[in-house]
Amino acid sequence: MIGLSRWRSWAAAVLIVLVASGCTTATPAPDAYRARTKLAVTDAISHVATAQKVLEATRKNKILGPYALVTVRASDETLGTVVGAYLELYPPQQLDPRFTKASTLLGDASDLVTQTRIALYRDDRADFPGLIKDLDSLSTKLERFEKELS
Repeated sequence: MIGLSRWRSWAAAVLIVLVASGCTTATPAPDAYRARTKLAVTDAISHVATAQKVLEATRKNKILGPYALVTVRASDETLGTVVGAYLELYPPQQLDPRFTKASTLLGDASDLVTQTRIALYRDDRADFPGLIKDLDSLSTKLERFEKELS
C-alpha cells in the first residue's frame, strides 16, 4: 500500500508539472511552422521600428523621457515573449536553415531593443545615433527575411 501511495504522489507531481508547463506539441507541421516564423518576424519588425521611432523622437526632444521609456519597455517585454515562444518550437528538420536565420535575427532584435530601453533609461544620448543606425539596419534585414518567407 505504501508503494501505491508513493506512485500516486509521483504521478500527481508529474501531472502538475505537465499542466504548469503548458504541455503542448512544440513540433508544428511545416506549414504551421512557416506561418509561426513569419508571425514572429513580423512582430519583431514592429517592435524594432517602434524602438527606432521612439529613440529618434527622444533624440529630437519631441517625446518625454518617461513616455519613451514606457513605450520601449512594453516593446521589449512583448518581443521577449514572442522570441521565447518561437524558440520553444522544434522546427521540422527540413526547415532548420529557416530556424537558424529566424532565431539569429529575432535574438538580435531582442538584444537591440533591450539596449535601446537601457539607453533611454540612462538618457545616454551619445548612444542614440548608433542605436538608431543599428535598428534601421536590423529592420532592413528583418524585412528582407520576411519577404523570403512569403
